Amino acid sequence: MKSLMNYKIMLFSLLVGILLMVLIYVTIISPKRQELASTRQQLASQQQVLEELQNRANISERMKDEDKIRIQNVRRQVPEKPYTEALLGDLRRLEVVSNIQFKQYQIEVDTKQSAAAAAPTEGSETTAGQEGQGNAASAASRLLVPIRITTAFSGKYSQINTMLQEMESLDRIVAIDKMQLNSKQNPGLTMSPQAQIEGTVTFLAYYAPSLQGLVKTDMNVDYKPVPNRNNPYE
Repeated sequence: MKSLMNYKIMLFSLLVGILLMVLIYVTIISPKRQELASTRQQLASQQQVLEELQNRANISERMKDEDKIRIQNVRRQVPEKPYTEALLGDLRRLEVVSNIQFKQYQIEVDTKQSAAAAAPTEGSETTAGQEGQGNAASAASRLLVPIRITTAFSGKYSQINTMLQEMESLDRIVAIDKMQLNSKQNPGLTMSPQAQIEGTVTFLAYYAPSLQGLVKTDMNVDYKPVPNRNNPYE
């Protein structure tokens, strides 16, 4: 009888021990394992990011001086960021040289890169030259992000012509997207060179986010407030 009682006590102790082990595993060991797996996954992700940054740094260090000069030249024409303050400074230069005052700026910067040009569908006839032009346009649309600045202005014909000529001397590539002119003279009359012309113009510039992996520091934008203006965008 006593041996049977000892057997039951030992069996009960064994069951309690198993339940305690299961409880410890469920409440302590299993969450820690999940936390460890999550930490390892985050560590692997951070290592991939670190390797990518190191590869970019190595590319920048391996570049020859000639390549760095080329990148800086391209960067002046199409920078890696919008740098709208520098762009406004260029437009201010056009104002001073041409004696035209831009009345107000409306700036539109695309937050996403332009969609790639559609590839030719099967069965369409495409020459080698057309295919090359399509590939170049597709690559440009993926790399370049447009910036549009619309403003109203007034000036004489000679002043407008001076503004258009001065645009070619800017370091940054700036083009005219569209322009609308409204003369104060009655229609049908000969346009006088001294006639005041009012209009709106949309300037078009670009930036290339893909260049950010090739440059280490931002461009130094020397922006000076425009006199008699509290808002630099007006």
